[in-house]
Amino acid sequence: MQTRPASTIKGIDVSHHNSDGAAIDWNKVKADGVQFVFVKASEGVTYKDPKFAVNLNGARAVGIKAGAYHFARPENGQALSEAKTFVSQLATVQYDLMPVLDLESPIDPSKCTKANMIAFVKTFVDYVQAQTGRKVMLYTGNWFSDMYGGFDNAFKDMPLWIANYAASISAPPNTGGWTAWTVWQYGEKGTINGISGNVDMNVAVSLDALMADVKPKTPQFSVYQYGNKLSDFYTQAEAAAEAVKWSHSYVKRISDGDIVSHNWSDVKQLEKFLAAPSYIQPTLAKLIGAGKLDDPTGDETFYRILAILDRYKLFG
Repeated sequence: MQTRPASTIKGIDVSHHNSDGAAIDWNKVKADGVQFVFVKASEGVTYKDPKFAVNLNGARAVGIKAGAYHFARPENGQALSEAKTFVSQLATVQYDLMPVLDLESPIDPSKCTKANMIAFVKTFVDYVQAQTGRKVMLYTGNWFSDMYGGFDNAFKDMPLWIANYAASISAPPNTGGWTAWTVWQYGEKGTINGISGNVDMNVAVSLDALMADVKPKTPQFSVYQYGNKLSDFYTQAEAAAEAVKWSHSYVKRISDGDIVSHNWSDVKQLEKFLAAPSYIQPTLAKLIGAGKLDDPTGDETFYRILAILDRYKLFG
């Protein structure tokens, strides 16, 4: 992976452990050059960090960009329940940075198979992205990724927060299909003004890289641009399918008759979450099929779905 840039974006991560003895003085933290912080929100299914809101709000109040992380317990096999706990915590605050899944447990691989680990992460990430409209960054260590065979490269397209404290390296080794990090946690015994005791130390490639949203791919044309030419509608509908596939942030903006999917692979799941009106379902079934559409000649619902997609500005 890449070395630390000459111009670094300094960051930390904290939990209640960092403020149990004395409250964090966030003004001093900012004056020490800290530009971002990730705050522990939750762990497992039931634990909610008691200092989450205080720490996150305190950081943001002085202008430090702040986000939240969830410490995962894949060995318990309750990914969806853990994701819901995390999302419930996120709903209590305003935050700047993409949510983080902290993956460093179990340290005994006999307690969770690689296949179960991969399934856990995918379930967790899909739910959090659908509910928040934000990408999820994965925190893990080189040691943990290597112990699980690099997760079969299953997460290589996720933003990576890598932990590696080795003083002898100039850059973390590649692992899990990743060749670059978004955040590097390079130490766990740092000193920061305003915080008692040791602090985890991090560097980021940029602040912008930490604020990624899930956004649709937006074709640059209007649904009405070409009138009723069948071939043009056909092309636009396929582009609409791709746009909706990535439009997780629209899930919460549904009103009756307005269809936006956060689960493109399963029309039944779409109906479950969005209660799609019956006149829309046949067209969605076509779009969700094998990636190709039936000839829509004379199909009124085909044009209705395009109009709905255009209303939500999924075209341009």
